[in-house]
Amino acid sequence: MKKLKFASVLAVVLVALVCVVGCSAAPVSPSATVTKALNAVKGKDFDKLKECFVSSENSDSVIDSVKNSAPGLSTSYEDPDIQKIVNGLLDKLLSFDYELGSESVDGDHATVDVTIKTYDMGTAFTDAFKDYIGKGIGAALSGASQEEMTKMFAESIEQALNSQGAMNYSAKTQVNLTKVENDWKIDDVSEDNLDALFGGVMSNLKSFASNLQLDDAA
Repeated sequence: MKKLKFASVLAVVLVALVCVVGCSAAPVSPSATVTKALNAVKGKDFDKLKECFVSSENSDSVIDSVKNSAPGLSTSYEDPDIQKIVNGLLDKLLSFDYELGSESVDGDHATVDVTIKTYDMGTAFTDAFKDYIGKGIGAALSGASQEEMTKMFAESIEQALNSQGAMNYSAKTQVNLTKVENDWKIDDVSEDNLDALFGGVMSNLKSFASNLQLDDAA
């Protein structure tokens, strides 16, 4: 009888140990969180993307950038021609490839290096703005409507992107994370992160705007 009781107690202990080991989820690695976030961006899964951040508000800059596929454009138009261009642009924005590099952990903080390969959006947008400015002034003076001007701008971007062919832009960026309740979360999205993710758009447009100001001053 004692042997039976001992065996029963041992079985209960073993089951408890198995449950503790098997049911306690191992902490997600920083690299796994970054992978989940990037895949969520590619798939436009904004709910899953928010799960990857310390605060869901911190993911808004990425979500806004994806929803607003280009400076000066929205994501929904009544004109089917404009909508087709915008959809194509969004597809290109989200067709990036990525490769994770080194991961560094220091207590509850970590960094993960990521290399993004995508289309050279920065050059495309700069070329599109130049083309649009050249055409837009004459069109505006001729009384073109806002819709016609928007379509002209969208066509300029489409033409600039189509002239590129393959993805030829590559940039390395670093993602910062914090451990929250045994899980790794992204702190925030830096401008450098977004610039790499979207093919140098921000840095190129800043440079373009700066050059315009210098030309005006001259």
